[in-house]
Amino acid sequence: MITSIKREFNLFPNIVGIVTTDDLTVITTAGYFSTQLATVELLNNGVWQWEIEDIVLIYYATNLIGWFTYDATTDAFVSVAANGGLSNTLPSGDIFVGNASNVATPTAVTGILAITNAGVTSIPAASGDILVGNAGGDAVPVAMTGSVAIRCYHHSINISSYISR
Repeated sequence: MITSIKREFNLFPNIVGIVTTDDLTVITTAGYFSTQLATVELLNNGVWQWEIEDIVLIYYATNLIGWFTYDATTDAFVSVAANGGLSNTLPSGDIFVGNASNVATPTAVTGILAITNAGVTSIPAASGDILVGNAGGDAVPVAMTGSVAIRCYHHSINISSYISR
């Protein structure tokens, strides 16, 4: 539960300080802030509004402190990575992908590949054909039905890796 919240407006970015009895798993869970909204509005003496430039310093259970940003799309907090590192929080089933600014960003895997939060990848049955390069460099469609073995070639070296569905 959030027990204190305050924004420092005299800085850029704004620093929001939060004290909570919840742990890292809870505060980074989608929908977290909405569950705290009534308490936050009482503490704030009115409606709380996030600013795009807010950075959040959270003191959370058990006696830990860290920098976060608020993600309005998930309504949760995302840990800010230490300089030169990755965040220690990542939405379930997402992977880090570099964006146009070369910043690692949580991204859902889309297209013909699916991934679980255990790291297991699959090609769903509804995906249809995939294109595979043959020894001559041509792209050949392979229907993804039943059990399919795919031999991968790279230049003149035969790299045999098999995909079974």
